[in-house]
Amino acid sequence: MSLFASLYSKNGHASFDLWLDGGQTMCAAFEDGDGITIGLLPKPLWNEVKWNLDKAALLRDNSYFMRVCDVRIVKSDCFAMTVVDFVMPEGKIVRGKTDPNFARFLVGILVKYSALANADGAGACAAPVQGQAWTLPALNLQLLPIPAGSFEMGSIGGGDAGHPVTQVLLSAFWLGRTEVTQDQWASVMSDVALANFIGGDRPVANVSWKQATEFCRRVTAQEAEARRMPAGLAYTLPTEAQWEYACRAGTTGDYAGDLDAMAWYDKNSGNMTHPVATKQANAWGLYDMHGNVGEWCRDWLSDKLPGGSVTDPTGPASGTVRVFRGGYWLGGVAHCRSAHRSGAYPSDRTGTLGFRLALAPSP
Repeated sequence: MSLFASLYSKNGHASFDLWLDGGQTMCAAFEDGDGITIGLLPKPLWNEVKWNLDKAALLRDNSYFMRVCDVRIVKSDCFAMTVVDFVMPEGKIVRGKTDPNFARFLVGILVKYSALANADGAGACAAPVQGQAWTLPALNLQLLPIPAGSFEMGSIGGGDAGHPVTQVLLSAFWLGRTEVTQDQWASVMSDVALANFIGGDRPVANVSWKQATEFCRRVTAQEAEARRMPAGLAYTLPTEAQWEYACRAGTTGDYAGDLDAMAWYDKNSGNMTHPVATKQANAWGLYDMHGNVGEWCRDWLSDKLPGGSVTDPTGPASGTVRVFRGGYWLGGVAHCRSAHRSGAYPSDRTGTLGFRLALAPSP
């Protein structure tokens, strides 16, 4: 079953409907003086719209009848309207607006139906390709390819259990270009995170490790249902080794560049979070690794690094607190160091702690 959009003229205005290839109309949108407004389609109008859909079905070979490949929330405000783009396989974009809850409903429709292509595979959406950047269609969240390689994890100084320095060899993986935002969180979890500083493009915070891993599980399930999951991979939190490797981006010092240019921390944050990707990225294109909010990692926290040489480490088999990495808006320069290690209980929720999504071998 696939999701389609049909475009047609109604009362002199452009109009379009979203419907399943089984014929059930899901919702309709129509243009008024303020632009296109999207809403649930009242049942009394289904017959009228179905006529238009049948008419559009005669136009399969042109732009009036299209399989939807992507639905992107472009801009959202919890107390206002949300702008939504419907992206077709050939790149055509239809833009609409609706309230935030219905926007998330539309994204849910896409995840559930749009990539379940017919047997011939026509119109199927893409999937992650090794070594290439990948954008999660339903979240408009870009993940960057992190190459396989080795690095020295930890540091001699710092007093934060970042020793002994350990030689780490890592397989390739993907990591979110930015921290997960409040809009992205809400589109998966169907609620608004209790962030101290509200803003759709600000990082989500006040989420526990358990909640963050549930977000990852849901994204994996949604992408698997849409047939976009590469075999053996899952959306997950990064291990702390993956996190530090990506944070360093080939550097060996305390920071991956000029701290003030790259991070929101106590000296320059104004005691608040900021929209993601408003500071300078590191050499691998990753934003806010040194600041804005701290980021949950997959591992249990150990009192020291393993030392020697290890491959794809995942931390201790058990523990009481989970690792989080990176500086944050309320923390000082020491917390911003690439090698700084911290931990919190899996159920803890604080305004300084969020997370970043990884795509890596299944835990």
